[in-house]
Amino acid sequence: MKVLITTDWFKTATNGVATSVKNLEKGLRECGAEVRILTLSPNYRSYVKGSTTYISSISAGKIYPNARISALVRRKLIKDLIDWKPDIIHSQCEFSTFIMARRIAKRVHCPIVHTYHTIYEDYTHYIIHNKRLGKNAMITFTKQIAKRVNGMIAPTQKVSELLIRYGCHTPIWVMPTGLDLAKIASHSDEVQKAALKEKLGIPQESRVLLYAGRLASEKNIEELITMLGRIRPENAVFLIVGDGPARKDIERCIAENSLDCAIMTGMVKPRDMRFYYGISDIFINASQSETQGLTYIEALANGLPLLCRRDKCLEDVLIDGVTGYAYSNFTEFEVYLNKLLSMDTSQISENAVNMIEQHYSLRHFAEHALKIYTECLNFYEE
Repeated sequence: MKVLITTDWFKTATNGVATSVKNLEKGLRECGAEVRILTLSPNYRSYVKGSTTYISSISAGKIYPNARISALVRRKLIKDLIDWKPDIIHSQCEFSTFIMARRIAKRVHCPIVHTYHTIYEDYTHYIIHNKRLGKNAMITFTKQIAKRVNGMIAPTQKVSELLIRYGCHTPIWVMPTGLDLAKIASHSDEVQKAALKEKLGIPQESRVLLYAGRLASEKNIEELITMLGRIRPENAVFLIVGDGPARKDIERCIAENSLDCAIMTGMVKPRDMRFYYGISDIFINASQSETQGLTYIEALANGLPLLCRRDKCLEDVLIDGVTGYAYSNFTEFEVYLNKLLSMDTSQISENAVNMIEQHYSLRHFAEHALKIYTECLNFYEE
Protein backbone atom coordinates (compact mmCIF):
# COMPACT_ATOMS: atom_id res chain seq x y z
CA MET A 1 0.00 0.00 0.00
CA LYS A 2 1.22 3.51 -0.87
CA VAL A 3 0.64 5.93 2.02
CA LEU A 4 1.22 9.67 1.81
CA ILE A 5 1.43 11.29 5.26
CA THR A 6 0.93 15.06 5.31
CA THR A 7 1.92 17.13 8.33
CA ASP A 8 2.86 20.71 9.21
CA TRP A 9 5.08 19.35 12.02
CA PHE A 10 7.85 16.87 11.34
CA LYS A 11 11.59 16.56 11.92
CA THR A 12 12.11 20.24 12.68
CA ALA A 13 9.58 20.15 15.55
CA THR A 14 9.49 18.56 18.99
CA ASN A 15 5.88 17.81 19.86
CA GLY A 16 3.34 15.00 19.92
CA VAL A 17 2.33 15.36 16.28
CA ALA A 18 5.90 15.15 15.02
CA THR A 19 6.61 12.14 17.25
CA SER A 20 3.46 10.39 16.09
CA VAL A 21 4.32 10.93 12.40
CA LYS A 22 7.89 9.66 12.81
CA ASN A 23 6.68 6.56 14.63
CA LEU A 24 3.92 5.90 12.12
CA GLU A 25 6.31 6.24 9.20
CA LYS A 26 8.77 3.79 10.74
CA GLY A 27 6.08 1.31 11.74
CA LEU A 28 4.40 1.34 8.32
CA ARG A 29 7.71 0.74 6.56
CA GLU A 30 8.44 -2.19 8.84
CA CYS A 31 5.04 -3.61 7.86
CA GLY A 32 5.95 -3.36 4.15
CA ALA A 33 4.05 -0.20 3.17
CA GLU A 34 5.49 2.44 0.83
CA VAL A 35 5.50 5.76 2.67
CA ARG A 36 6.17 9.33 1.65
CA ILE A 37 5.93 12.46 3.79
CA LEU A 38 4.74 15.90 2.71
CA THR A 39 5.64 18.58 5.24
CA LEU A 40 6.79 22.15 5.68
CA SER A 41 10.37 23.26 5.25
CA PRO A 42 12.08 25.00 8.19
CA ASN A 43 12.82 27.89 5.82
CA TYR A 44 11.76 29.48 2.55
CA ARG A 45 13.33 26.72 0.44
CA SER A 46 11.38 23.79 -1.04
CA TYR A 47 13.21 20.52 -1.59
CA VAL A 48 13.04 16.73 -1.49
CA LYS A 49 15.18 14.70 0.86
CA GLY A 50 14.82 10.95 0.63
CA SER A 51 11.11 10.14 0.77
CA THR A 52 10.18 13.50 2.33
CA THR A 53 8.98 16.54 0.40
CA TYR A 54 9.56 19.86 2.14
CA ILE A 55 7.46 22.87 1.07
CA SER A 56 8.79 26.39 1.69
CA SER A 57 7.29 28.09 4.72
CA ILE A 58 7.36 31.21 6.86
CA SER A 59 7.06 31.63 10.61
CA ALA A 60 3.61 31.93 12.20
CA GLY A 61 5.03 32.14 15.69
CA LYS A 62 2.87 35.14 16.56
CA ILE A 63 -0.19 32.90 16.23
CA TYR A 64 1.27 29.85 18.02
CA PRO A 65 4.83 29.19 19.24
CA ASN A 66 7.08 27.67 16.53
CA ALA A 67 4.20 27.35 14.07
CA ARG A 68 4.83 27.78 10.34
CA ILE A 69 2.62 28.21 7.28
CA SER A 70 3.37 27.38 3.67
CA ALA A 71 4.79 30.11 1.48
CA LEU A 72 5.45 29.38 -2.19
CA VAL A 73 4.29 25.88 -3.21
CA ARG A 74 6.34 24.43 -6.06
CA ARG A 75 3.89 22.73 -8.40
CA LYS A 76 6.48 20.24 -9.61
CA LEU A 77 6.93 18.80 -6.12
CA ILE A 78 3.19 18.35 -5.72
CA LYS A 79 2.95 16.86 -9.24
CA ASP A 80 5.64 14.32 -8.35
CA LEU A 81 3.48 13.12 -5.47
CA ILE A 82 0.42 13.02 -7.74
CA ASP A 83 2.39 10.94 -10.27
CA TRP A 84 3.41 8.57 -7.44
CA LYS A 85 -0.35 7.91 -6.99
CA PRO A 86 -0.80 7.19 -3.29
CA ASP A 87 -3.53 4.73 -2.36
CA ILE A 88 -4.49 6.81 0.66
CA ILE A 89 -3.48 10.07 2.30
CA HIS A 90 -3.14 10.27 6.07
CA SER A 91 -3.39 13.93 7.10
CA GLN A 92 -2.01 14.93 10.51
CA CYS A 93 -2.60 18.71 10.56
CA GLU A 94 -5.51 20.93 9.61
CA PHE A 95 -3.72 23.85 8.00
CA SER A 96 -1.12 24.24 5.21
CA THR A 97 -0.46 20.59 4.33
CA PHE A 98 -4.16 19.74 4.68
CA ILE A 99 -4.89 22.00 1.71
CA MET A 100 -2.17 20.21 -0.27
CA ALA A 101 -3.53 16.82 0.78
CA ARG A 102 -6.95 17.76 -0.55
CA ARG A 103 -5.47 18.86 -3.88
CA ILE A 104 -3.53 15.63 -4.31
CA ALA A 105 -6.46 13.41 -3.24
CA LYS A 106 -8.73 15.10 -5.78
CA ARG A 107 -6.22 14.53 -8.60
CA VAL A 108 -5.49 10.86 -7.85
CA HIS A 109 -9.02 9.99 -6.61
CA CYS A 110 -7.90 8.56 -3.28
CA PRO A 111 -9.40 8.93 0.22
CA ILE A 112 -8.06 11.06 3.05
CA VAL A 113 -8.08 9.89 6.65
CA HIS A 114 -7.26 12.56 9.21
CA THR A 115 -5.90 12.27 12.75
CA TYR A 116 -7.32 14.88 15.12
CA HIS A 117 -4.33 15.48 17.38
CA THR A 118 -5.29 18.75 19.07
CA ILE A 119 -8.32 19.86 21.06
CA TYR A 120 -8.21 23.38 19.67
CA GLU A 121 -10.75 24.85 22.07
CA ASP A 122 -8.05 24.53 24.78
CA TYR A 123 -5.66 26.64 22.70
CA THR A 124 -7.84 29.47 21.42
CA HIS A 125 -6.50 31.84 24.11
CA TYR A 126 -3.46 32.29 21.84
CA ILE A 127 -5.59 34.12 19.27
CA ILE A 128 -9.13 34.65 20.71
CA HIS A 129 -9.48 35.89 24.28
CA ASN A 130 -13.22 35.20 24.53
CA LYS A 131 -13.45 31.52 25.55
CA ARG A 132 -17.02 30.97 24.33
CA LEU A 133 -16.36 32.52 20.93
CA GLY A 134 -13.13 30.56 20.64
CA LYS A 135 -14.85 27.28 21.40
CA ASN A 136 -17.66 27.92 18.91
CA ALA A 137 -15.13 28.88 16.23
CA MET A 138 -13.16 25.68 16.79
CA ILE A 139 -16.30 23.51 16.65
CA THR A 140 -17.23 25.04 13.30
CA PHE A 141 -13.66 24.65 12.07
CA THR A 142 -13.49 20.98 13.11
CA LYS A 143 -16.82 20.17 11.45
CA GLN A 144 -15.56 21.68 8.22
CA ILE A 145 -12.44 19.50 8.37
CA ALA A 146 -14.58 16.42 8.99
CA LYS A 147 -16.71 17.19 5.92
CA ARG A 148 -13.60 17.26 3.73
CA VAL A 149 -12.14 13.88 4.69
CA ASN A 150 -13.27 10.28 4.37
CA GLY A 151 -12.61 9.34 7.96
CA MET A 152 -11.10 10.67 11.18
CA ILE A 153 -8.78 9.04 13.69
CA ALA A 154 -9.02 9.95 17.36
CA PRO A 155 -6.03 9.10 19.58
CA THR A 156 -8.38 8.28 22.49
CA GLN A 157 -12.04 7.65 23.22
CA LYS A 158 -12.14 11.12 24.81
CA VAL A 159 -11.40 12.72 21.43
CA SER A 160 -13.82 10.42 19.59
CA GLU A 161 -16.66 11.47 21.88
CA LEU A 162 -15.66 15.12 21.50
CA LEU A 163 -15.83 14.88 17.69
CA ILE A 164 -19.27 13.29 17.92
CA ARG A 165 -20.47 16.06 20.27
CA TYR A 166 -19.15 18.61 17.78
CA GLY A 167 -21.42 17.07 15.14
CA CYS A 168 -18.81 15.35 12.96
CA HIS A 169 -20.56 12.66 10.94
CA THR A 170 -17.62 11.10 9.09
CA PRO A 171 -16.47 7.61 10.22
CA ILE A 172 -14.29 7.85 13.35
CA TRP A 173 -11.73 5.32 14.53
CA VAL A 174 -9.89 5.33 17.85
CA MET A 175 -6.16 4.64 17.42
CA PRO A 176 -3.64 5.52 20.15
CA THR A 177 -0.20 6.60 18.97
CA GLY A 178 2.49 3.96 19.28
CA LEU A 179 6.05 4.56 20.43
CA ASP A 180 9.48 3.41 19.41
CA LEU A 181 10.07 1.66 22.71
CA ALA A 182 13.71 0.87 21.96
CA LYS A 183 14.45 4.60 21.73
CA ILE A 184 12.59 5.86 24.77
CA ALA A 185 13.27 3.14 27.34
CA SER A 186 16.08 4.04 29.73
CA HIS A 187 19.07 1.73 29.91
CA SER A 188 21.11 3.99 32.17
CA ASP A 189 23.32 2.32 34.74
CA GLU A 190 23.68 3.65 38.26
CA VAL A 191 26.84 5.57 37.38
CA GLN A 192 25.08 7.42 34.53
CA LYS A 193 22.10 8.21 36.74
CA ALA A 194 24.34 9.53 39.51
CA ALA A 195 26.21 11.71 37.00
CA LEU A 196 23.00 13.27 35.63
CA LYS A 197 21.67 13.93 39.12
CA GLU A 198 24.93 15.62 40.03
CA LYS A 199 24.83 17.72 36.85
CA LEU A 200 21.29 18.89 37.68
CA GLY A 201 22.10 19.56 41.32
CA ILE A 202 19.83 16.81 42.63
CA PRO A 203 20.97 15.10 45.85
CA GLN A 204 21.61 11.41 45.14
CA GLU A 205 19.19 10.26 47.84
CA SER A 206 16.31 12.50 46.63
CA ARG A 207 13.20 11.10 44.97
CA VAL A 208 12.44 12.79 41.65
CA LEU A 209 8.94 13.91 40.65
CA LEU A 210 8.99 14.52 36.91
CA TYR A 211 6.95 16.77 34.64
CA ALA A 212 7.94 16.55 30.97
CA GLY A 213 6.37 18.57 28.17
CA ARG A 214 5.64 22.06 26.90
CA LEU A 215 5.49 24.87 29.41
CA ALA A 216 2.12 26.33 28.51
CA SER A 217 -0.87 27.59 30.46
CA GLU A 218 -3.12 24.75 29.25
CA LYS A 219 -0.72 22.23 30.83
CA ASN A 220 -1.70 23.49 34.32
CA ILE A 221 1.83 23.17 35.75
CA GLU A 222 1.18 25.92 38.27
CA GLU A 223 -1.33 23.65 40.00
CA LEU A 224 1.42 21.11 40.63
CA ILE A 225 3.74 23.80 41.96
CA THR A 226 1.05 25.16 44.32
CA MET A 227 0.18 21.71 45.68
CA LEU A 228 3.82 20.71 46.17
CA GLY A 229 4.36 24.04 47.90
CA ARG A 230 1.67 23.08 50.41
CA ILE A 231 2.89 19.50 50.91
CA ARG A 232 6.66 20.06 50.80
CA PRO A 233 7.52 16.34 50.55
CA GLU A 234 10.80 15.41 52.24
CA ASN A 235 13.77 14.34 50.13
CA ALA A 236 11.88 15.02 46.91
CA VAL A 237 12.72 17.18 43.89
CA PHE A 238 10.27 18.49 41.29
CA LEU A 239 12.05 18.21 37.93
CA ILE A 240 10.43 20.25 35.15
CA VAL A 241 11.73 19.22 31.72
CA GLY A 242 10.73 21.33 28.73
CA ASP A 243 10.23 24.89 27.60
CA GLY A 244 7.47 27.06 26.24
CA PRO A 245 5.56 30.35 26.40
CA ALA A 246 4.60 29.98 30.09
CA ARG A 247 8.17 29.63 31.34
CA LYS A 248 8.25 33.03 33.07
CA ASP A 249 4.85 32.46 34.68
CA ILE A 250 6.06 29.12 36.03
CA GLU A 251 9.26 30.65 37.37
CA ARG A 252 7.15 33.30 39.09
CA CYS A 253 4.86 30.64 40.57
CA ILE A 254 7.86 28.71 41.90
CA ALA A 255 9.16 31.85 43.59
CA GLU A 256 5.75 32.76 45.05
CA ASN A 257 5.44 29.30 46.58
CA SER A 258 9.08 29.23 47.73
CA LEU A 259 9.40 25.81 46.11
CA ASP A 260 13.16 25.44 46.42
CA CYS A 261 13.00 21.80 45.35
CA ALA A 262 11.88 22.75 41.80
CA ILE A 263 14.49 22.41 39.04
CA MET A 264 13.82 23.59 35.48
CA THR A 265 16.02 22.07 32.79
CA GLY A 266 14.76 23.88 29.70
CA MET A 267 14.43 22.01 26.41
CA VAL A 268 15.93 18.51 26.25
CA LYS A 269 16.62 16.66 23.00
CA PRO A 270 14.12 13.82 22.45
CA ARG A 271 16.91 11.24 22.25
CA ASP A 272 18.08 12.29 25.71
CA MET A 273 14.69 12.16 27.43
CA ARG A 274 15.16 8.51 28.43
CA PHE A 275 17.95 9.57 30.79
CA TYR A 276 15.60 11.97 32.59
CA TYR A 277 12.96 9.26 32.89
CA GLY A 278 15.76 7.03 34.18
CA ILE A 279 16.53 9.23 37.19
CA SER A 280 12.86 9.87 38.03
CA ASP A 281 10.59 8.04 40.45
CA ILE A 282 7.07 9.39 39.76
CA PHE A 283 5.57 11.16 36.73
CA ILE A 284 3.16 13.95 37.69
CA ASN A 285 0.87 15.97 35.44
CA ALA A 286 -2.17 18.21 35.92
CA SER A 287 -3.13 18.83 32.28
CA GLN A 288 -6.65 18.20 31.02
CA SER A 289 -5.98 19.45 27.49
CA GLU A 290 -4.38 16.27 26.12
CA THR A 291 -5.75 14.19 23.29
CA GLN A 292 -3.50 11.33 24.38
CA GLY A 293 -0.36 12.66 26.03
CA LEU A 294 2.69 10.81 24.72
CA THR A 295 4.80 11.72 27.74
CA TYR A 296 2.44 9.66 29.90
CA ILE A 297 3.11 6.65 27.68
CA GLU A 298 6.85 7.31 27.66
CA ALA A 299 6.87 7.53 31.46
CA LEU A 300 5.05 4.21 31.77
CA ALA A 301 7.43 2.61 29.27
CA ASN A 302 10.21 3.58 31.66
CA GLY A 303 8.40 2.06 34.62
CA LEU A 304 7.32 5.31 36.27
CA PRO A 305 4.08 5.32 38.27
CA LEU A 306 1.70 8.08 37.16
CA LEU A 307 0.13 10.63 39.47
CA CYS A 308 -2.03 12.77 37.20
CA ARG A 309 -5.21 14.83 37.29
CA ARG A 310 -8.13 12.60 36.34
CA ASP A 311 -8.90 12.92 32.64
CA LYS A 312 -10.78 10.77 30.16
CA CYS A 313 -7.76 10.50 27.84
CA LEU A 314 -5.98 8.48 30.56
CA GLU A 315 -8.68 5.87 31.14
CA ASP A 316 -6.82 3.13 29.27
CA VAL A 317 -3.36 3.81 30.72
CA LEU A 318 -3.82 5.17 34.24
CA ILE A 319 -5.45 2.44 36.30
CA ASP A 320 -5.65 3.27 40.00
CA GLY A 321 -3.34 1.08 42.03
CA VAL A 322 -2.07 -0.71 38.91
CA THR A 323 -0.09 1.90 36.95
CA GLY A 324 -0.44 4.81 39.37
CA TYR A 325 -3.19 7.06 40.66
CA ALA A 326 -5.53 9.72 39.27
CA TYR A 327 -6.48 12.64 41.51
CA SER A 328 -9.37 15.10 41.38
CA ASN A 329 -8.43 17.49 44.18
CA PHE A 330 -5.59 18.51 46.48
CA THR A 331 -6.46 16.00 49.21
CA GLU A 332 -6.29 13.07 46.79
CA PHE A 333 -3.04 14.35 45.32
CA GLU A 334 -1.47 14.56 48.77
CA VAL A 335 -2.65 11.10 49.82
CA TYR A 336 -1.49 9.40 46.62
CA LEU A 337 1.83 11.24 46.52
CA ASN A 338 2.67 10.23 50.07
CA LYS A 339 1.58 6.68 49.31
CA LEU A 340 3.81 6.41 46.24
CA LEU A 341 6.77 7.95 48.06
CA SER A 342 6.47 5.49 50.94
CA MET A 343 5.59 2.25 49.15
CA ASP A 344 7.53 -0.26 47.08
CA THR A 345 6.51 0.66 43.53
CA SER A 346 8.25 -2.25 41.77
CA GLN A 347 4.95 -3.98 40.95
CA ILE A 348 3.48 -0.77 39.51
CA SER A 349 6.62 -0.34 37.41
CA GLU A 350 6.31 -3.89 36.08
CA ASN A 351 2.62 -3.37 35.30
CA ALA A 352 3.42 -0.14 33.45
CA VAL A 353 6.14 -1.62 31.25
CA ASN A 354 4.06 -4.70 30.40
CA MET A 355 1.04 -2.59 29.42
CA ILE A 356 3.04 -0.39 27.05
CA GLU A 357 4.86 -3.30 25.43
CA GLN A 358 1.54 -5.05 24.73
CA HIS A 359 -0.49 -2.13 23.42
CA TYR A 360 1.76 0.72 22.29
CA SER A 361 4.55 -0.80 20.19
CA LEU A 362 5.32 0.50 16.69
CA ARG A 363 4.15 -2.79 15.20
CA HIS A 364 0.79 -2.60 16.91
CA PHE A 365 0.44 1.07 15.89
CA ALA A 366 1.21 0.41 12.22
CA GLU A 367 -0.98 -2.69 11.93
CA HIS A 368 -3.88 -0.76 13.44
CA ALA A 369 -3.33 2.07 10.94
CA LEU A 370 -3.22 -0.31 7.97
CA LYS A 371 -6.49 -1.89 9.10
CA ILE A 372 -8.12 1.56 9.22
CA TYR A 373 -6.72 2.43 5.78
CA THR A 374 -8.23 -0.75 4.34
CA GLU A 375 -11.63 0.01 5.85
CA CYS A 376 -11.47 3.59 4.59
CA LEU A 377 -10.59 2.40 1.10
CA ASN A 378 -13.51 -0.01 1.15
CA PHE A 379 -15.90 2.82 2.11
CA TYR A 380 -14.41 5.03 -0.59
CA GLU A 381 -14.78 2.41 -3.32
CA GLU A 382 -18.40 1.76 -2.38
